[in-house]
Amino acid sequence: MSSQDIGAQVVEGDIAPEMIERRTGYDVLYADKGGTDPGIDLIAKDGDDYVITEVKFTRQGKTPGKGMLDSYRDGARQMKNNWIDDAFGDEISSSDMDEYTEVRSAIRTEDYRKEIFVVQDGPAGKSITSGLTDFDIDDVNIIRTSGVTQ
Repeated sequence: MSSQDIGAQVVEGDIAPEMIERRTGYDVLYADKGGTDPGIDLIAKDGDDYVITEVKFTRQGKTPGKGMLDSYRDGARQMKNNWIDDAFGDEISSSDMDEYTEVRSAIRTEDYRKEIFVVQDGPAGKSITSGLTDFDIDDVNIIRTSGVTQ
């Protein structure tokens, strides 16, 4: 199975939603099940807060950083606020999730949190690069599996 297939079908489709759902107080409202399009992967609710989550998979041991966020929409880089607004408007409809109107409003007013969920199946490096601070990411979760898919 290719890295792209593992990332889309296994990590985005199964592992990340399950792990986020297990967090106390979290409810997954939307999960892009196995898509390879450069859109929003997960939207969760943590109490009254909405959380936009980008899911990444890599077999490389290099430090996860902003190079992983290499998708652009109308000049906006992945996980920047205007990229999220555009991706939500283009790819998610009211039939895709409960609380669509509330999430749409939170995105338009930038009243949400951002997180990145990385599964790294390779040699361990540093945790993250400082470049992710350019994206106002609130939380980065790294799960290392040490070559399970090699």
